Amino acid sequence: MVFTSGFSSAIVFAADSTFGVPTRSEVSSLGERLQALRREFRANLADGSADHAGEIMALRRELAALKRRLADRPAVPAVKKRAAAKPAVAVKKAPAKAARKPTSPSKSGSGQRKRK
Repeated sequence: MVFTSGFSSAIVFAADSTFGVPTRSEVSSLGERLQALRREFRANLADGSADHAGEIMALRRELAALKRRLADRPAVPAVKKRAAAKPAVAVKKAPAKAARKPTSPSKSGSGQRKRK
């Protein structure tokens, strides 16, 4: 039995979508998108490198100035925290429950409930 190319591609497409396998066109479009992202990344990397270098140098100068200021400060002695004082009030225990008294058997004599 001979299949036409249109018929066989329809069967392959249906089988691929059933099993979650990407089609050739989906793989091609993903490759194109990936290449476009690579180009965009390279363009941004080349353009922004000079801007970031200046910003990094400014931050390093600011950090050095802060370190100098911190080094010039006199040392502050550490303050010890006092231990929290415990209250002198004694905690009273609740009185124990009274023991149950044994119940006497019922007047019926059996002590069990009769079933109907």
